[in-house]
Amino acid sequence: MLASEVKNLGTVKAITPELPPVVPIISLKEPSSYDFNSMPIDVLIVMFEDFFDEEIRSKVEEAGDIHSYLNFDGKVLASSIMPDDIITQEEAFYYFLGTVDKLKFDGAIAWDSPVYVDIPLYDSWVNLLMGLKLTHEVADWGMPVYGLAKGNVDNQIRFSTETLARIGITSMALHASEYMMVRKEDSTVMQILYTYFGYLPKYAQTVFWEIHFNSPELIDLIHDEYDMLPGTWKARRFENLYETYVKYRGKKLTDEEILEIRNIKEENPPKVSAEWISEKVRELFPSIEWGGDLERIKRMLGRKKSK
Repeated sequence: MLASEVKNLGTVKAITPELPPVVPIISLKEPSSYDFNSMPIDVLIVMFEDFFDEEIRSKVEEAGDIHSYLNFDGKVLASSIMPDDIITQEEAFYYFLGTVDKLKFDGAIAWDSPVYVDIPLYDSWVNLLMGLKLTHEVADWGMPVYGLAKGNVDNQIRFSTETLARIGITSMALHASEYMMVRKEDSTVMQILYTYFGYLPKYAQTVFWEIHFNSPELIDLIHDEYDMLPGTWKARRFENLYETYVKYRGKKLTDEEILEIRNIKEENPPKVSAEWISEKVRELFPSIEWGGDLERIKRMLGRKKSK
């Protein structure tokens, strides 16, 4: 019955905000985790399980919304990743929907489901199907959503990413921490990650890696192993930002360095630039007369009003 429901899910219109390569995950229980001062942070992820603390929820509601509470004018996403005894409760799902709407979150990473190597395969399939069904419900409800790719065997990962793409959710996230933490002790974990590396580029237009990490080598692993089509805007942008990350990671930044990072981010915006399109048009179609006309290209992109 559940499998049939998932098979017949309709297509949703899922529009998600652009994300930088690395997004901090914060806990509302730890104010120091979101005390960024002048750090150039544009997007935050809030662990939704914090809202089961009535005192925290009350304080955020008193502030009016999540942005006011955090004193943060960037994008704030709610992560549905939470303990299994909560995530499997139906009440938790509708509490999540109501809260992210009321507190004006900009999007959600949803819906998590317990799909582990060490639980019976039948149970993990049931959880995977339910997670996909509820992800569809979040998106159909109107919340911008990053679908969570799930699975621990090849056909689960393929089914998860393929189904998300089929129903219109092509921005996908992977909760990679659980794999990263045990990858050295369990060789099968790396094989699972490589399986994700194979399917996510095939079915997702945008992939977001959700990682709770304390080692820079985890970002290096994604950079080194995750294939991105060379020469594309996203590949060039990621390389430029990764180079800056490697240069400054682990350092206490000066005001000048913070300004330099801001400038680099401005020079590498999430949206494809008119300059890059012009360069590619002239390279691939040299006979097109408007290839060097930046003003026309901006109008075509809808970034400049026609007179």
